[in-house]
Amino acid sequence: MWSAIVEWRERPLWLTKEASCARWFWMASVGGVGFLIGSALLGWWGDVAVSQAVGHARWVSAYRPLIQAVSDWGLYVFYAFFLGVVAYAVRYPLPWPRTVALGWVWAELIGSLLAVQVIKTLAGRARPEQAWLTGGADQWFGLTLRAAYHSFPSGHTADAFISAAFVVLLVRSSVAGCLAWGLALAIAFSRIALAKHYLSDVLAGAVLAGVFTWLVVRRWRREG
Repeated sequence: MWSAIVEWRERPLWLTKEASCARWFWMASVGGVGFLIGSALLGWWGDVAVSQAVGHARWVSAYRPLIQAVSDWGLYVFYAFFLGVVAYAVRYPLPWPRTVALGWVWAELIGSLLAVQVIKTLAGRARPEQAWLTGGADQWFGLTLRAAYHSFPSGHTADAFISAAFVVLLVRSSVAGCLAWGLALAIAFSRIALAKHYLSDVLAGAVLAGVFTWLVVRRWRREG
């Protein structure tokens, strides 16, 4: 047993570039299945019905403080992790972890921040909590700078899914990858439960996360 523990501790912490790129394909496949399941729920019940069913559920009300904490602070777990990766990669000559961390920064800035914000501003979709004040109808107002009408797409979801994807692309441990995706899914769910986003907003945020993560991976593959 002791030899097994020693062997586990001696395993490299980070994946290689080739292993990271290979992981992208199975991760994208699993994500595609998840997207199809979410789309099926959306097509069967509709955005408004899903939002109200989740938001008004008894257990959501009972655990609202915890759900609020996940929504407010969950992303900071990812931020702290990648800041730690950058510090570690600077302290030790580790070019690949540094490359992955910089890829995460690029995907976050261009995808989660810039692209999401532009779409939010142009779409002008009322958040569920705002729509419920006017009878619960799904409302799109077009160009607006008001945060109450920035429901589509979900920036928290795009941010969380990009971060979880890069954890999986960097860290060898499958346990760490599962924990990262568990946190990302919890953040996405919290946005629906708190009436900040519809299911379609979350799905759109997930798609954007996949697109910008793929752009980074494609660049890695082209660089050989």
